[in-house]
Amino acid sequence: MIVEVAINLPIRKCFDYCWPENLDQVPEAGLQVLVPFGRQKKGGVVVGVNKKSKLSELKFIESLVEEKPLFTEEILKLTRWTSEYYFCAWGEVLNAAIPGGLSLSLCTSYSPQIFPLTGIENLSKKPSQLARTQQSWTEQEWLKCQPDEKDQRIMNQWLNNKIVLKKQVLAGKKTKPKMERWVRLLNAENTKKPISSRKTKRIQILEILNNNSEIGWSEIL
Repeated sequence: MIVEVAINLPIRKCFDYCWPENLDQVPEAGLQVLVPFGRQKKGGVVVGVNKKSKLSELKFIESLVEEKPLFTEEILKLTRWTSEYYFCAWGEVLNAAIPGGLSLSLCTSYSPQIFPLTGIENLSKKPSQLARTQQSWTEQEWLKCQPDEKDQRIMNQWLNNKIVLKKQVLAGKKTKPKMERWVRLLNAENTKKPISSRKTKRIQILEILNNNSEIGWSEIL
């Protein structure tokens, strides 16, 4: 089965991928997937399912993010219309429409295949120390070493010669839990009634707390 995927890239076209047989999930539009794209992996959304493709050689879907479609047919139609109207990539519109906290987080790691690495002595101090002391490292760790142009050129040579393998794995979702303050009055019986008939903000809050055992702070303000 062939699936058409809109990838979060500034490219106004979709890409065909083969649906792996080892996935129990039936391919359908709206599913969020992880796909290989060049030397990287990108998040995308299935926007179509076909039996054939015009291309002879296709890559396979890397993994399925969710078992249920993230987008309905109506949302897919709306986002496609938006991309055509504003002349932008469908994948970018879909990515912007993803609910907060559901965007993908990819972790890039580098794994040397030989030890010691050829030309490691030509690296600057921090990148050299990282490559000598760790069997693998993440892209974030590499960037923290502040590699210069020469260091990056050596790294690219390692990658091109497959001396170092670059891997990207799904690290999870960028989920930020929503926090909310809840308040309650500890001793409502000792709360004195206001002498003045004028209700200040403090008195109004006390009255609300007297009438509710617990209440969200956002509801009081």
